[in-house]
Amino acid sequence: MGAHLEGADLSGAYLEGAYLMGAHLEGADLSGAYLKGADLKGAHLEGVENLSIEQLSEVKTLYEVELDESLHTLVKERDLTLFEKPD
Repeated sequence: MGAHLEGADLSGAYLEGAYLMGAHLEGADLSGAYLKGADLKGAHLEGVENLSIEQLSEVKTLYEVELDESLHTLVKERDLTLFEKPD
C-alpha cells in the first residue's frame, strides 16, 4: 500500500532517498522536485505534471512503475537499468 498523493502540489519538494513504493502520484505537480535516490518501485505516475527525464534519471528505481508512455520511452532510451528489478 502506497501513499495517496494524487493531485498534490509537490513542486520544489526535497524527496531525496524518499521511500515512495506504490505511491499514487497521479496528476501531482513535481516541478523542481528533487528525487535523487527516491525509491519509486510500483509507483503510479500516470498524468504527473512537470516531471522531467532529468528528474527520473536520478531515482533509485522505476521497477513496476506505471508511467505515461512518452516518459517511459524517454527513460528507456536513456537508462534501461531503472526498469530492472532492484537488488
